[in-house]
Amino acid sequence: MMTTMAALFGGMPLAIGMGVGSELRKPLGITIVGGLLVSQALTLFTTPVVYLFFDKLQWKVMKLQKVGVELGEAPGTEEEGPLQSGDSSQAPQLEIWLRETDSLFPAD
Repeated sequence: MMTTMAALFGGMPLAIGMGVGSELRKPLGITIVGGLLVSQALTLFTTPVVYLFFDKLQWKVMKLQKVGVELGEAPGTEEEGPLQSGDSSQAPQLEIWLRETDSLFPAD
């Protein structure tokens, strides 16, 4: 944000400039300032949305993998899945977590 603000304030004299030749520089200044504002707004809003999407996708994949492990239908059964490892103490915690997150992300 600081870099954007520095560039934005650097372009402000072009956008609000008056005097000789300002009619040629003003569109460039407006374009710079507008582009910086739009790109900053898009970045601030889309980054969390994309993060939440991939987080939700990760939990859905984990749920599907867990169901597959319970049914014995997990692909690559020769490899150990996250719930097939020797440490089964995390399995109850994972089940509680999955139930809690299920209410956060209702089925579509």
